[in-house]
Amino acid sequence: MPNNSWDRIYKREVREGYVDKKTGKYLYYDVEKPHEDLKKVVSILKKNRVKRILYLGCGAGRNLIPLVRAGFEVQGIDLSSEGLKLIRDKLGRERLRAELRVGDVFRKLPYPPGNFDAVISVQVLNHNVEKKILGTIGEITRVLKPNGMIFITLPGMFANGKMRYYYNHDSREIAPRTRMPTKGEEKGLPHFYYNKAIIRKHFKEFRSLESWKDKLDYYCFIARKK
Repeated sequence: MPNNSWDRIYKREVREGYVDKKTGKYLYYDVEKPHEDLKKVVSILKKNRVKRILYLGCGAGRNLIPLVRAGFEVQGIDLSSEGLKLIRDKLGRERLRAELRVGDVFRKLPYPPGNFDAVISVQVLNHNVEKKILGTIGEITRVLKPNGMIFITLPGMFANGKMRYYYNHDSREIAPRTRMPTKGEEKGLPHFYYNKAIIRKHFKEFRSLESWKDKLDYYCFIARKK
């Protein structure tokens, strides 16, 4: 999905209010609401003395800003300049700081090896074909310090007992386990669908510390670099 599509989502959601006027419900999802388990993740990171965090696909800052408020040194990268502008505006109002870059998380990351104590990515790494995803996981491993930590969320094919919308509606298969929507806000954005076995395979360089599913039925896990 081209960069300006994310820009449009963030502009409509945050600046204009992307809400159905009849029902009052979000037509996409609330891009300002932190992940439901972020406080838990913050607690675990603090117990493990994490200081410097890289946030991949930081969007409009729904998780990045709370991490900065919690006292972490955070750097973020995202394709959307509109999303990063929203983050800078919010940080400026609160007199907080984070280093932000416009960039593609599925290319070589612009950071030196062993630079971060932790890497976080929520609902992002599944948005490509498997080869590209594996490349990014390799980059995550590279930029982490020895024993560095990750918090990642990834979708399976099913959500709460039903096949996810973009897997069986208005989408086409472009690669194994990968479909691309032909309509809607995520038109043209690949969706790779995980299961537990694939997560273990993709993150074989990490030792799982804790795993669970959130309310959206995403796989969530905290792990440590071996």
